[in-house]
Amino acid sequence: MNAPIFFAWTRSFWAGLIAILSSLSTIDPTALRTVVSALAGDEWAHVAVEAAPLVAAACTALVMQQRGGASRPYTVDPRARR
Repeated sequence: MNAPIFFAWTRSFWAGLIAILSSLSTIDPTALRTVVSALAGDEWAHVAVEAAPLVAAACTALVMQQRGGASRPYTVDPRARR
């Protein structure tokens, strides 16, 4: 069995987090619009809200691809970096 890896060091964790946040913004786009307006300006807020479903789908596909053949289990112990 391979050594476990700390979950926050993986691309699949962060892509999954982005997918969740993007899909939640389809329910209530106000939060996403506010964050993007603060970070990038009002002109990008509309783009972010419109692209949220596509971003969620792409990140979900990335998570499935990353974890599909994974032989290393996740752990919550941050000492298991590599």
